[in-house]
Amino acid sequence: MQLRTLSTGFIVGAAALLGAMGATVANATPATVAAPAVAGTTSVTLPLMGAPLTIDITTGPGGALTDVSVNPADGLTATMVKPNRVSFVNADGTAKVSVKSKGNGQSVSARAGSLADISGDGSWSGDVFGTGTNTDVAFNVSAAADGSPVIAVTSVSDPSAVPGDMQSSTHDDDMSARVSIAFTSAAGDQTRSLTIRAKVDNESDEHDGDQDGDQDSSESHASISVSLGRLHGVAQDAATAAGAKSWTGLLCDGVTMGVINYTLNADGTFTDVAATPTPESIKGHDHSVEVRFSHDERITISAKVRDGMVTVNVREGIRCSNAVDPTVNTPTSISPDHQDGHHDGHHDHEGGHHDGGGHGGHGGN
Repeated sequence: MQLRTLSTGFIVGAAALLGAMGATVANATPATVAAPAVAGTTSVTLPLMGAPLTIDITTGPGGALTDVSVNPADGLTATMVKPNRVSFVNADGTAKVSVKSKGNGQSVSARAGSLADISGDGSWSGDVFGTGTNTDVAFNVSAAADGSPVIAVTSVSDPSAVPGDMQSSTHDDDMSARVSIAFTSAAGDQTRSLTIRAKVDNESDEHDGDQDGDQDSSESHASISVSLGRLHGVAQDAATAAGAKSWTGLLCDGVTMGVINYTLNADGTFTDVAATPTPESIKGHDHSVEVRFSHDERITISAKVRDGMVTVNVREGIRCSNAVDPTVNTPTSISPDHQDGHHDGHHDHEGGHHDGGGHGGHGGN
């Protein structure tokens, strides 16, 4: 059954719950709202040119980059500074560092001339599920006897995390390795992975592979990346998972927390849906609901039921057209080509949605 769009006149603050999504207004107790999320901060240390380089990243609404700082910053210049991408190069152009953020996904990568240039100890620290507590991961990159990269996860502060086995591949003269660490939320309803990759390319390539458009004239190079993937819902017993739920997320003004309260039923339907601040609209079907706070702020919550199990996914469409370029702690030298397409798809409403909560938004009981 398709449900009609609900105008903002039916919403009166956070306590006005919409019974049966447009049937009648019910005076029910609002769902408990999780602690408000704040702008996320991530710290990544990569081995680069024989020394550790630390990249501190602050994100705002929709995962937009608000500050990217490197330490040590000496000798580095920012060549691209956008809300979803920042890149640095060293003075002689032999090393490059890139930070990308889109929705909940975020990655940090470095490229240099050889595997030795990206070998050593590294680390990642970030708030995986928006709980206010960071998880710390330490790893090491080295070379095998055949010159291929080896990645070892040396420690993870979350005892419930599951590091996978290293996966290696060789294609022609190119060699790569990757390791993923799976995290599961305390409630057991969400999962996401941190993936560490190292690659050695022994053939010339027209581009550096990070879509910045820089020419790569070297015959070989090595790269390392640490990427936090998007959130995925986890199948749970439908009867156990049913109950009052909520989503919270930072809206585009960078101050206001959006809140969506709802009840998940054992059959995967949603009732008692309310939002604050007053949204432009609430609409949905039996197994999904969409709350639109504004043109730039749209949240879709959906449920899939199968064999008595329910999986809930949250798709955030927070693409702030007013996002400004992040600050950096190095000099900048931006080419005209890199000034084009300022937001570079950051607020693509139709095709740019990402599941989950990520920095600035999360679901909770």
